[in-house]
Amino acid sequence: MVVSKKTFFVLFFIAAGLFPLRAGDRPRTLLDSASRGVFNIGESRGKLSLAPDAGLKRNVLQLDFDAPESSVVGVWSKGYGDLGAATANFVTISVKTNDGNPANVTVVFEVKGDKGGQRIPVPLKAGWSASEAVLDWARIGDFAEAVFVVSPVGGARRGTLWFDAAFGLAPRAAAPAASGFGLTQAGAKGIFTMKGADGKVAVVPEGALRRDVLKFDYAAPAGSAVGVWTKNFPAEWSAGTVNGVKVALLGTDLQSKQVAVSLEIKGSKDTQKIPVPVQSEWAPVPHRIDWARVGSLQEAVGPHPRGGPSERNPPGGFGFR
Repeated sequence: MVVSKKTFFVLFFIAAGLFPLRAGDRPRTLLDSASRGVFNIGESRGKLSLAPDAGLKRNVLQLDFDAPESSVVGVWSKGYGDLGAATANFVTISVKTNDGNPANVTVVFEVKGDKGGQRIPVPLKAGWSASEAVLDWARIGDFAEAVFVVSPVGGARRGTLWFDAAFGLAPRAAAPAASGFGLTQAGAKGIFTMKGADGKVAVVPEGALRRDVLKFDYAAPAGSAVGVWTKNFPAEWSAGTVNGVKVALLGTDLQSKQVAVSLEIKGSKDTQKIPVPVQSEWAPVPHRIDWARVGSLQEAVGPHPRGGPSERNPPGGFGFR
C-alpha cells in the first residue's frame, strides 16, 4: 500500500536559540525535585526507585512497569524551586532501555504549567537515548511538574526504563534579525527518494504564518522514505548568529500513526536528528542546534517521512522556526 500526502512546511533558524551551558552553571536534575512518583492510566502498574548508572556516574530514576494495551504509566516530579524562564531555557532528557526492541513503548517528556504544557518525544534505541529542546515558557506558564509518559505499542508491555533530565540555562546569541532566517533563503532545494517513493516541492504562501512555505507532495510505499533537502545557505547561518531551530508538523492523528517524521541538520562533522511530532495546529517546537556536533552547516533535510501501511494520509504541514 502507498501513503499519499500533501504537506506544507517552513523553516526558521533562529538567533534566539541557545549555546551550551556557561561555565559554573549547574543544571537542575530529576533528583533535585522535592517530590516524585508513579502515575497510572488504565490497569498499568509501576514501581519507582533510584539506581546508580556507571556510565553517567550518578543516580537516575528507575521505573519497573507493567502496562496492558491502551494503558499509560509514567513518572511525575514536582518542586524544582524557582524553575522558570529566568533560571532555565532548555532541557536535556535521557531515557535508557534494556529491551531488545525499544519500539515496544513510546516515551514523551512533558513540562506542565498553569498555561499549558510542552511535549518532547524521546525516540528510543538500545541503551541511552537523548532529546534536547528549548523550553517554551510562553506556552508553559508557571512551572507545575515534569512528567515522563510511557505508552505500550502493539499490545501489553512490561519492562524497566531509566530516566534522567536536566534543566539548564544557556547564554543567548545576538540576533541579526528578530524574525530569523527562512528556509526559502536556501540557495538550492530538491527531493530525495528511497525504495519507490516519489515527491515534488514548490514555494507557496501560507496565510496563517504570513510567509512563504514549501509545499511538499509525496507518495510513499510501506518501508520507503522521501523528503526535502536544502543547501547553499547564507554565510551568516552559523554558530555565531544562529543557534536554535523551531520545528512544527501540521497534521492529524491518523497521520501520526502512518508516518514517522524527522529533521536532519547535516554539517561538516556529523548530523543532528530531531524527531518531529505531528500536531493539529501550527505550534513550532524549539530545539537547540548542537554546533559542536554538527560543525559547519551543509544541509537541512526534512520532512523525512517513512511510508506506513495505509493508503490514506490527510494534508499536513512541517515547519521550522
